[in-house]
Amino acid sequence: MSSPKDFVIARVYKAAPGDRIRIAIPYRGAWRFIFWFTVGNDGSTYLGPRYTDILGMKTGAKRADEGRLTISYEEGQEVTDPHYLNMKGKVSFHASGIINAAGSRLLREPLRNITEQQGLCRVLFQHPTRFASDTIGNRDVCLGYPYDEERPIQALVLVAPLQKTKVVKIQECTFQANAIFTFKGLDDVPDLSVQVVLFHWAKGKWPPFSYVIFGTLETALDDQASANGQTQS
Repeated sequence: MSSPKDFVIARVYKAAPGDRIRIAIPYRGAWRFIFWFTVGNDGSTYLGPRYTDILGMKTGAKRADEGRLTISYEEGQEVTDPHYLNMKGKVSFHASGIINAAGSRLLREPLRNITEQQGLCRVLFQHPTRFASDTIGNRDVCLGYPYDEERPIQALVLVAPLQKTKVVKIQECTFQANAIFTFKGLDDVPDLSVQVVLFHWAKGKWPPFSYVIFGTLETALDDQASANGQTQS
């Protein structure tokens, strides 16, 4: 007989192109908004840790070793251009396959061509105290996530043609919460889903930055990064 841990319950939300969706978790009596994303009419997806302001940013690229990626907090190049700092860590995944992040332009498989569910990025969050609380709006999703002081929170973001959406189970995690957002009526793009999976597992220190980590094709449009980290002021 299967145990309860073999099952994952996902909340499903209907969304429209242009909706700015924010995700919040409870921390000490307040909802802390830690993540946001929006999907454009053409399926382009824009996202980032939800900061009201940031103190600094780093960007860098690294090759995975046998499917594993290790990043040192000291790695990366400082981003000093005020224009990109003012974007507060926004990363855009365009339907064309172009990725814009911290002044870098890179390539991935075009979103308009995907036929199966695939990972878009992974996010490593700073401690909840680094994120602001706010009034809850109509497009906000508040997840009753069981915060654990000793276990940093991550998110996995996936995109799929709507009919190919699969609920993701993170192996060996301590807890996870899945939210699936459905988008219909896009321009020249099949109906899509965006799945955000919050999870935590091993005990450890909270990172000094929030990281957005994503894969790219070998060819970049410049010599900048395929991963970036931001820290709040």
